[in-house]
Amino acid sequence: MTTLASGLNAVSRACLATSQANIYRVNNFDVCKKWNGIASTLLDAGITAPAVVLGAPTAGAGGLSNGDHLIRYRYKDTSTGFVSNPSLALTYTVSGGNGLLTFGIGVADDIRTTTDPKVDQYVIEATSVGGGFFFQLGTAAVGATSVVVGMSDPSLIQQFNSSIAYGREDRLETYSNERPPLGTIILPYRGRMWVLGDEPYLLTAVTFTNNSTAITGTGFSTAWDDGAGFLLVRDGDTKAYEISAVAGATAMTLSVAWTGSTGPYSAKVVKRFPNRGYYSGVFLPEGFFLSRWARDFLAETSDTVTSGVGRKDALYVFGRNNTERLIFNFDPSADAGAIISPLKGIRGNWNQRSVIDVEGELYAWDRQGMWVVGEVPKPISEPIDELLKEYVDYDERRQFHTAFDPENRIILFIFVQAGDTAPKTAACFEIDTGRWFLITFLQGMTASKIVPTTDGQVRLMLADENGYSWYFGINGSFDGPPPTTETVLTVTGSPSATVIPVTQTLPTVAPALNGIMVYNPLTGESRYSSSNTSSAITVAVAFSAAPTVGQELYLGPILFEYRTKWWVGSGQETRKNPPYLLLNLFPGSETGTMRVYFYADMSTSPSQVTKFVADQLPDGVTCTNGDYFLTVALSGSGQTDVSDGVLSIPIPIEWKNSIQARMTSSRPDGDLRVLDAQFVLAQSGEADDVGT
Repeated sequence: MTTLASGLNAVSRACLATSQANIYRVNNFDVCKKWNGIASTLLDAGITAPAVVLGAPTAGAGGLSNGDHLIRYRYKDTSTGFVSNPSLALTYTVSGGNGLLTFGIGVADDIRTTTDPKVDQYVIEATSVGGGFFFQLGTAAVGATSVVVGMSDPSLIQQFNSSIAYGREDRLETYSNERPPLGTIILPYRGRMWVLGDEPYLLTAVTFTNNSTAITGTGFSTAWDDGAGFLLVRDGDTKAYEISAVAGATAMTLSVAWTGSTGPYSAKVVKRFPNRGYYSGVFLPEGFFLSRWARDFLAETSDTVTSGVGRKDALYVFGRNNTERLIFNFDPSADAGAIISPLKGIRGNWNQRSVIDVEGELYAWDRQGMWVVGEVPKPISEPIDELLKEYVDYDERRQFHTAFDPENRIILFIFVQAGDTAPKTAACFEIDTGRWFLITFLQGMTASKIVPTTDGQVRLMLADENGYSWYFGINGSFDGPPPTTETVLTVTGSPSATVIPVTQTLPTVAPALNGIMVYNPLTGESRYSSSNTSSAITVAVAFSAAPTVGQELYLGPILFEYRTKWWVGSGQETRKNPPYLLLNLFPGSETGTMRVYFYADMSTSPSQVTKFVADQLPDGVTCTNGDYFLTVALSGSGQTDVSDGVLSIPIPIEWKNSIQARMTSSRPDGDLRVLDAQFVLAQSGEADDVGT
């Protein structure tokens, strides 16, 4: 594995976009980065302009026509054709036919060198006598120490017109090759790159000094003076101070003096215009003009921009509670007639990764649930909305993301569950049936992407919090261990809490079992594998105690969980008490042991079970009075017959207003696919279904 960059901010989440065979990265802290898929390092996107005016040259006979010329230079990356803004122009008068000009190149010379590794050429531009357009006068390769340029006006005006190509002076576009600004969102749309969004950046122990513009502390971004306008706000203060310069990670300067008391404070950095979206020139993803090429979104709301998606009809921009469309053909400016139109309703989206386009439908996700984006929003999560309110930790919304599994045609809305710190739970939507179910991962799944595979298919890949990537699936072929690996291991030798010898032969070809979860069924602990030999596995974090010789450990995502929504009685007069839970399993499913828990009246804890006198339990289903679950044996002796895919279980608890069931699989012996779960009045479950 190659490290492309180090020292990037680890607090601000990055957003990626592709354009012209490059991947671009923003995180609202570091300067925009790019990678071409080949280079060994990330590079800064855009090119910083020369900081000083072109120096006076040495003149010789020939060259430029007599008269006044404006001369300037800029930096260029010839591999892409991208350029910097020009230097300030030198006014130079040619007289006596001495217009052949020699400019020195160096750190303190006429043309200042650059440290940007992308730049391989200096471009010198000049106007004809009294002219308004700049033409390319000459070039010099990076590494040269001087350059000689000069040609008569008739020849000059036949050269490359820099003003037309890079920004016309008569349209006030001279400086339209600025570097991309900071932002939380980057996306290409209609030939332009867009950067927008803001997240307050929190700082601690920032030292303010009364009547001084100097600010000291740690963790400052040197890009906070990028031209987009950043403000420093002390916690508890109502006044914002503009940041005019950042000298480094420990020192910055305000545009006006701090008027409060001297001392260290907590503070935050925010954009002056948090809802302003900036766009680049056409087919120039690294050329911006911050003072002119921008649009303000959500202007009539108190909302803030969270995400954006470009579609065939418009650019959709989401806040947390509002959504707008920017409609244009070529020029997104208001002067060109581009309009911003709000969608009906109060619907938004969490972040850039929680909105997804699947087969022409745009799915978004906000506090009200999941919805399909359109002129009139279409809610789709009503069956699980109440469950989500119970499960989701909305304070962790920046970690939420949405993925599509093309193989099973499932959209996964992955979130952080209440009480957890990483996104380990997914609300899954079957787009063909409209059914919902929940799945739980033992690792936090932090990112997702649809990728091609060597067999010519496309599959969903998930990346976990430990740095490993996995293909997603809902059968045993995608449970982590390679298909030929035994998933029930027997401890042998002299095990410790971290290094555990086993009797089975383990795969050692990279990546072997790295990152796979190891589950101890006796303690209920899960740890992920950091390495293994053919006869022993090492876990990254020690178990609470060493496993004992002869006991079993399981590989893969154990426990698996399937939970129904709450079924609520419709009224005391008409309420029907369903006596059965009907499970529809994929015919032939087996998984060792499954447990079924029942919850009564919106309780978060399972109820104790009791086998009532009239209950007839199916073969393989056992109930121990006082336990909190039923046990269903799907393999081994006395197993349940699910050859037809149907299992009807008597409900072993009393309830008053509502009931819920949860099924877990605790042994990785085979595949378990739960197709549906229903509370029913009749054991057959055919005509009297009352809830799913």
